[in-house]
Amino acid sequence: MLCVPVCDYPGNVAGVLQLINTESDISFQDGDVELAEIVAAQIGDVMYSMRNRLSNIEYTPIYKVRTPFRIRLGHVLFNKKHNHIKCTVQVLHGGVQLGPQVTTDLVDAVPVAGTGGTRRCIFDKWLEFGDMTIGDLPQACRVIFQLYSKNNHPAGWCGMTLFTYEHHLKTGDVELNLWDDECPSPNVPALQNTESGKVLTLELPNFGLPIIYEIMEKSFSPNSSHAGDNALQFHLNKMERAGRERFLRVLNDPIASMTAADKENVWKLRYALMNEPTYLPKFLLAVDWFNGDAVTEAYHLLYKWEIPHYVQALQMLDSHYPDPRVRAYAVQLLGTLTDDELLGFMLQLTQLLKFEPFHDSALARFLLRRALTNPEKVGH
Repeated sequence: MLCVPVCDYPGNVAGVLQLINTESDISFQDGDVELAEIVAAQIGDVMYSMRNRLSNIEYTPIYKVRTPFRIRLGHVLFNKKHNHIKCTVQVLHGGVQLGPQVTTDLVDAVPVAGTGGTRRCIFDKWLEFGDMTIGDLPQACRVIFQLYSKNNHPAGWCGMTLFTYEHHLKTGDVELNLWDDECPSPNVPALQNTESGKVLTLELPNFGLPIIYEIMEKSFSPNSSHAGDNALQFHLNKMERAGRERFLRVLNDPIASMTAADKENVWKLRYALMNEPTYLPKFLLAVDWFNGDAVTEAYHLLYKWEIPHYVQALQMLDSHYPDPRVRAYAVQLLGTLTDDELLGFMLQLTQLLKFEPFHDSALARFLLRRALTNPEKVGH
């Protein structure tokens, strides 16, 4: 094994480039070391330039933006024989709706001349979502647009994420390609039908500076009544028998659904649950991802929680856990698996890639890295 430090600026080691010789027992030669150092230096240069690119531009962190979140629907082109169309819009995170669902009035569908049946509906309307502000938006949220006829027959749908790969809030004009019928799931992987000629246009507000997703760093200290070895038992003893049995069942059954009351209890007892690694997925489901302070605390607790088993890591990579930091931590936990152990989960992990919004993700890099280090067993 050959390890070379990667420095993003002189004297600061940001990572380690690790090379493993799987072909033979021959040691790395001087030329190999020199090549590895060149590669490590180039990686460091890229990291330095990416860091400087952000530090040298003016931008606004999202938590400072308290203006209402809104979307302007433009028009829709479709080829179904509906005379009137309305559109419902939802903001979602991991399948959970954030804020109210907004529905437009019915709009006339007008045939477009010379198109062989295409119709156009012009909405031209700004939609707001209750008291939701831009600063409340989670990084992994998505918006689903569903079209219905006058008789509530599905006329097509599409969706979009609100943040780019570089954590920028999307702005300006957007054009989305429609799928037919009704959205099958709020966590559906493909949000657009790129082969469709049916289009929904919309507009997102522009700002003077780029809006970048950042969390406000804070320190947290547990409430003394909600922490400590005996805190969980203390609160369980205060519950009625039926409520206590349900709460324990929710905690210990990975597929048990959580009510709003269950989530409230888990959040209240989060510091008492930290010593049990199997409870981490339930805690993450209890986080109010619409609340910036709660998200910051969730990130804080993620690395203080008792380290989970790889079984929980797999659970944290399904569609109910879209947050990129949570998914990256789950991938980090999988790094302890041997190649033989990993081989038993390669099919499932490959399928989980469909829940990543971008091709470049922690999971994709992990699978590529392990496949390249052992191409015969893992990478075949």
